[in-house]
Amino acid sequence: MKRALALSVGLAVGLAAAAGCGGAEKKPGEGALAGASPVAARLAAKPSAQRIRTRVVSEAGTRPVISEARKAIIDRHVLAAPADLRRDPDTLAQYLVEVAENDFEKAWAIYRWIGANIAYDIGGDPFSESSAEARAERTLERGMARCDGYSSLMRQLGQSVGIEARPVRGYAKGHTYVQGKRYTGADHEWIAIRIDGKWHLADPTWGAGVIENGRFKGHFDDTFFLTPPEYFIFDHLPEDSRWQFLDPPLTLAEYEAQRYPGRMELRCFQYLGFSGLDLLESIRMPGSPGLARAHEYPDRAERVRVEAAPLESRLRTGAPYRFTLEAAGAAAVAFLNEGQWVDLMRIGQDRYSGEIRPGPGELKVSVAFSDNPDRFFPILIYGVD
Repeated sequence: MKRALALSVGLAVGLAAAAGCGGAEKKPGEGALAGASPVAARLAAKPSAQRIRTRVVSEAGTRPVISEARKAIIDRHVLAAPADLRRDPDTLAQYLVEVAENDFEKAWAIYRWIGANIAYDIGGDPFSESSAEARAERTLERGMARCDGYSSLMRQLGQSVGIEARPVRGYAKGHTYVQGKRYTGADHEWIAIRIDGKWHLADPTWGAGVIENGRFKGHFDDTFFLTPPEYFIFDHLPEDSRWQFLDPPLTLAEYEAQRYPGRMELRCFQYLGFSGLDLLESIRMPGSPGLARAHEYPDRAERVRVEAAPLESRLRTGAPYRFTLEAAGAAAVAFLNEGQWVDLMRIGQDRYSGEIRPGPGELKVSVAFSDNPDRFFPILIYGVD
């Protein structure tokens, strides 16, 4: 694939280097977490004309780093769990965490087992009237559940090994979601877990698989394990705004109005190193066109990190935009716009930077890796007006 060496009129690239660039259940503390029900708040919500600065409150913890080596050890143990352990939740929980070295690894072991062993019950009722303990036991017996069965099971297994947990109900942008949907009530349940005095969010239902053509397809996904609140909020809005762990919290009106990028796109933004708070701030802007399209490739996910790039999906013709990124093992990083390829400048080992004034149409930022230098993988795609 050839790249143009000359700059077209609509494609000016600046090569200056960028600067590095059950008993009583506990709730989170009051104060910054306090908030009205999203259903009530929607009616009173007025769009802000200013940028909304959002922060994660102190009650929420940061996502832990569990090394791939440790995950492999835990996974081998968990996936070899004897089937007869399902007869007793406490016995199962004790087995699952035998090789765990801390509470984060215990939570991972439980999440991993549920994701591999519990199928989604497409024909079941959204919420059960039975107790959490009964739902957990029934989920183990049947090997399938709706969302409240998943959360009840993860909660009970966690509590068996000393992990405090709380089910959270709210509004999800799941497989039936369409842009502009207005919610009439909660339609999903997930879980909040408290470790080392900090709260974390997880969705074991979405971690177990996806719905394709009306059927459940098991496909383990760690994206929803202790997900940062600023990412979780894109498709999980709690009925009780305190469980957002965000200040200011989103209203239901905002949540409904947001242009949802989709699960895959959000995962891509995470892999590419984008700040969830920056994404949230961009999408909370009045009249936001939504986020750019982001792509990642499973065998290369850890090799690209974006340091600077516009977040909005639509760019202005002729306006300057700077991109800086790190791409380990890259042969080249290039813009594609108006049929012209132009390389970004290498400004250090594995770091690239460039400024572009795009022409109308589409702008792609793509990476070619040294093991296949003629194939470019688009990582960010924008529309240009």
